[in-house]
Amino acid sequence: MTSKELFLAAIEHREPDRVPMKIPLLYEWQQTEESYREYREYLASHGDRCPAWYPPKTRWFLDPGMIQEEVIEEADGGQRHVVHTPQGRMEAYSPAEGSGKRPKRFMSSAEDAKKFLSLPEQIARPDLSSFFEKQAVFGDEEFIWIRLPDPICVVAGNFDEEPFALLSVTDEPLIVEMLDRVCARMMEFLEYLLSHGVKGIYNFSGPEFAIPPLLSPQHFDKFVVKYNSRLYDIIHRHGSWIETHCHGKTDAFLEAFADMGSDLLNPLEPPPFGDVILSEAKRRVGDRLCLVGNVQLDDVVRGTPDHVRRLTEEAIRQAAPGGGFVFSLCAALYQPQLSQHCTDNLKLILDIVNDLGRYPIRS
Repeated sequence: MTSKELFLAAIEHREPDRVPMKIPLLYEWQQTEESYREYREYLASHGDRCPAWYPPKTRWFLDPGMIQEEVIEEADGGQRHVVHTPQGRMEAYSPAEGSGKRPKRFMSSAEDAKKFLSLPEQIARPDLSSFFEKQAVFGDEEFIWIRLPDPICVVAGNFDEEPFALLSVTDEPLIVEMLDRVCARMMEFLEYLLSHGVKGIYNFSGPEFAIPPLLSPQHFDKFVVKYNSRLYDIIHRHGSWIETHCHGKTDAFLEAFADMGSDLLNPLEPPPFGDVILSEAKRRVGDRLCLVGNVQLDDVVRGTPDHVRRLTEEAIRQAAPGGGFVFSLCAALYQPQLSQHCTDNLKLILDIVNDLGRYPIRS
C-alpha cells in the first residue's frame, strides 16, 4: 500500500498493511540541514513523509492589502510588529533568541480586542500554486497535510494568556464576538481553498487554549466545539479529512473531539504531561477517531534505545489492533541540529513499526 492508502485505511478504521507513521520533517530548512540528512533519507525509504503545506501567510485570514502593518527592528535584537486599525495601534514584541525577555502578543485588554474587531472584513485570497507544486512532487503516494490554526488559536494565540483567561470569565460575550468573527472568516477562507482543489488532511491546532488549566471544561464546548464543527463540516463536504492537534490533559475531552467531527486526533499525550492511556482511548472512541500518538519527543531525544523500543511497542500493542491508529511522536522535530543519538532512535522507531506494526498485529 502507498502511504496515502495506509492513512486512508487507518482513518476508515480498516487494517492497512502496516501502521502508518507520522514523524515528518515539517520545516523547509530540515530538507537541506545536513544533520537531518541521515534521518531524511531513512524516512523516505522506511516511513511516511507526511508532507506539510502552509497557506501563504496572512494576518488573521484578512486580505494583506487591507491591513497596515510594519515590523520595527529593535536595538536589543527583538522585533516589534505594529498593526494599524481604525481604533488604534496593536503591537506585539518578539524578543531575540536567548535574550531572556518575554514576548508580548497583540492583545492584552478588552480595548485591544475591540481594535481587532475594527479591522475591515475582506478575506484573503492567496496564491495557491505552492500547494499544487508540492502535490506534483508527491503525486498519489502521500496525502498533503494542510496546516491551519482554528478560531480559538487565532484569538487566544494573539492574546497574552492571563488577560485572555480573565476576559473569558469577565467578558465572555467579547471573546465570543471575536470567535464568531474569526470563524466566519475561516469558513469563507476554507471554501476558497477547497473549491480551488486544496484537498488532503487538514490539521488544526488550538484547542489546548481552551482546556484546563487555562480555561474550564465548559469553555471547551463554547470556544472550540461550536466553531470547529462548522469548519469540519465544510471540509467533509468537500471530500477531505481533519486531524485535530491538542496538547495537554485531553482524556476528559475525547468524546467531544469525536462529536465535533475530527477524523484523527493527536498527540494523545501520556502521563505525566498528559493523561491519555491509549488502550482506554481505543476502548472509548476508537470506533470514531483514528488515534495518533503517543511517544514524547523528549524520550526519543534523550532516552536509551531500550526505553524507546519499550514505548514504541507499547503504543502499537495498545492502539493498533483492528486499525484506526497512526504511530506518532507528541511533538514535531524542531531541533536546529539533529543529534546522532536522536537519529538512531528515530531509525529504530521506523524499524519497529515496520516489524511489529505489520497487520495482523502480533500480541
